[in-house]
Amino acid sequence: MKFFTIFSLFALMLSLNSYAKPDSAEQFYAVNQDYAKCLDVTLGNFESDTQAQKAMSKFYSAITDNTDKLIALQLQANDETMLLFLEMLQDRKILLGYMVAIMSEPDKAFEAEKERLKKTYDFDWKIVHQELWSLNGCNAIYSSFD
Repeated sequence: MKFFTIFSLFALMLSLNSYAKPDSAEQFYAVNQDYAKCLDVTLGNFESDTQAQKAMSKFYSAITDNTDKLIALQLQANDETMLLFLEMLQDRKILLGYMVAIMSEPDKAFEAEKERLKKTYDFDWKIVHQELWSLNGCNAIYSSFD
């Protein structure tokens, strides 16, 4: 599974630089990265777990919508990598699911910052989540969903 994830990320990067409108594909990817960062630290930033779960649902929904648009752009451009993945998986919804799983993971720089903050705040996950939520502008991002 790890090989498939790495291969998929590599293929996605190649796809982002190919025939589709690169600015649009890159923009979808960048926005999804912002959403993924917020999604990762949602717990601890709401008064209740129910509110946090609703927020997570909104982030996943936004990532899914953006990823679907990105796939459409790549397929419209006859991107060979995307066409190959679609052929391998034999269903666009399955392809979408794999890509959403990949795109909902924050990047390595975010993970490194999270590890650094864990040590700074003596592994208090809630403070770490609140700090990263604030640093990444997640309140503004989340409020834009309404």
